[in-house]
Amino acid sequence: MTPTEEDIRQVVSAVREWRAQVATLAREVGELQGQMRELRETVTTLAEQAATKDADRKHGLAEGLAEWLRVARQQVTGTEGPPICRVHNEYLRKRPGKYGSFWACQRKERDGSWCRYKPPKR
Repeated sequence: MTPTEEDIRQVVSAVREWRAQVATLAREVGELQGQMRELRETVTTLAEQAATKDADRKHGLAEGLAEWLRVARQQVTGTEGPPICRVHNEYLRKRPGKYGSFWACQRKERDGSWCRYKPPKR
C-alpha cells in the first residue's frame, strides 16, 4: 500500500506541529535555565550577606572581649601590657622594623598575608 497525497500532507502537518511544539519547549527550557541562574545568584548573594553579618557580629564580640581583657589586666597588674589584635583577639608582639620597633599580630590571613591590624597610638 503506497501513501496517498493526503497521507503525506497529514504527516507533513504533524511534523510541522511537532517542530513548533519543540521550539516552544526549547524557549521555555531556556527561560527556566535563565531563572535558575538568577536563583543561584540570589542564593549566593544571600549566603555571602549572611556570612558577612555573622563575621561582623563575631568581630564585635571579639572587640568587646579584648577591651574587657585589657581593662581587667590593667586593673589587676597596674600596667597596660601589650596591645591586643582586635581581629584575632591575641596579644601583639613588639617587632623590630626598618623605621624602629612596632606592634604586630603573629597571625596570617586566609590569603597568606600577615594581619594588618595596627593598634591605636597610646
